[in-house]
Amino acid sequence: MFVCLERGKNLFHRYFVAVAMRHRNFTRETYSARGIKSGHTKVLRALEEHGSCIQVEISRICDITPATTVSLLNVMEKDGLIERHTVPEDRRAIHVELTERGREQIAILDELDQRLTENLLDGFSSEEIAQFRNYLERMKQNIERVSR
Repeated sequence: MFVCLERGKNLFHRYFVAVAMRHRNFTRETYSARGIKSGHTKVLRALEEHGSCIQVEISRICDITPATTVSLLNVMEKDGLIERHTVPEDRRAIHVELTERGREQIAILDELDQRLTENLLDGFSSEEIAQFRNYLERMKQNIERVSR
């Protein structure tokens, strides 16, 4: 088991958290400079992947509370990124779909994500990138296993 301790401190965890925070902040700044609000990316990606959904599905897919989902969708609808419609068979359900403007934002996200990834992995060999991806996937699986 890998433990990187210096004077009793787990430096691996601290370093990983520091890198994750810098990545999140850098990503938010990059998205913001192109007019994309950070909270919207998860919903845009969910709708891109799953197509139109009802609000409850968006909450589940994005792992956010229904109240947060409603708040995000209110802003996204106001910004012209999504449209909402009641479901005729179940008037309590709200159907959500991307607008053309929402699809344009996804295209911008794709471009930015590609550029960010290229910058983050600059200097890594193909083998190192593959190995790193494998490590991240295993860490994700470990987190999912222990958080059940």
